[in-house]
Amino acid sequence: MAIEEKPVLLTVAALIVILIGTIVTMVVPYFMTDMMTPHNEENMPYTPLELEGRDIYIREGCNNCHTQTVRPLPDEISRYGDYSKIWEFEYDAPFLWGSKRTGPDLARIGGKYPDSWHIEHMKNPRSIVPDSIMPSYAFLAERPLDTSLTLKKMETLGYPYTEKELMALEGKTELDALIAYLQRLGVSGKPKVVSTAESIIPEGAENPFEDDSQAIAEGKKIYMKRCKSCHGEDGKGKIGPSLVDSFWKYGNSDRNIFISIYDGRPKGMPKWGNKISVDDTWKVAAYIHSIAQESGATEEAAKVKLPEGATNPYAGEKSSIDHGKEVFAVNCAVCHNKDATGKIGPNLRDSEWIYGGSDKDMFETIYNGTPKGMPTWGKKLSDKDIWDVINFIKSLS
Repeated sequence: MAIEEKPVLLTVAALIVILIGTIVTMVVPYFMTDMMTPHNEENMPYTPLELEGRDIYIREGCNNCHTQTVRPLPDEISRYGDYSKIWEFEYDAPFLWGSKRTGPDLARIGGKYPDSWHIEHMKNPRSIVPDSIMPSYAFLAERPLDTSLTLKKMETLGYPYTEKELMALEGKTELDALIAYLQRLGVSGKPKVVSTAESIIPEGAENPFEDDSQAIAEGKKIYMKRCKSCHGEDGKGKIGPSLVDSFWKYGNSDRNIFISIYDGRPKGMPKWGNKISVDDTWKVAAYIHSIAQESGATEEAAKVKLPEGATNPYAGEKSSIDHGKEVFAVNCAVCHNKDATGKIGPNLRDSEWIYGGSDKDMFETIYNGTPKGMPTWGKKLSDKDIWDVINFIKSLS
């Protein structure tokens, strides 16, 4: 009699086969250390702030709409970046891979946009992506971060930490933590960035659509769809910098603008080369040049230099410090954090000042900006505002 004619024996045999398969695939790997704990020197444990942000991400159900794994499929790699590697998830417990994408995958979101982009997106998603169905998380900016269990979490998970990292949590909000976590995602798994635009266009290349009114009109349509949420409808800046003044960190030649659009730039400007064609990139660049010319932004603003030994005329005044705090919160906190401990920009509460920490040096730095990131505020703030901000910063140290 065949085994299929003996139901009891068939059931027992099937259970044995299933048990063997379960042991081989589910139990044995736990005793194979190298398989269960793949490691890469580039990958580091979460910091206290990032770990708290991850817990908020889970609490708010972000993983119900967003996956965190790029599959090795051409269309996914083209949209999100290099496919996910197993060692990237060494410190994830539980994994947040997911399989349902109501929103985009976030495995490579870290470093793609600046913190200011995330702040605006969390508070008002449709101001960044008009068709977004994501709810607002503005309330997270009002909630102080609960750090009562942070130390216990770090010790339980065996993650290294420093007292400075724990102390830096003071004054942070839940939104600060969530953004810190998002900025971490996929950073260690990203391949070295190699410019593809430089291989497409030669040195000294000029825009073939520079004076083509039809192409400029097409570039405007693309700009309004892709760029205005960060750079403003009029190009005068919003989350991203102004495109109509003379301050261009990476240069405003035709070729430099093309590279910035096509390849993106570190700490904020995403790569558009995988979303728009070469011709469309040139058309957007032509449109940007056209609005810059219309605004008359052709000359660099004059630099301000104070007399040697200049001091703050409002030093120590409480009203000045209070007003400086308000100005700082509106204009400076996005980069330096609301407590001035640093975020995109440096910490302003320590003694390390690259451009000098005297009243004179600080005024000139704020007014004129710096070559590597600090915008000029001389056109936007009054001298009194700047002196008040300096007063506030100095009151923190």
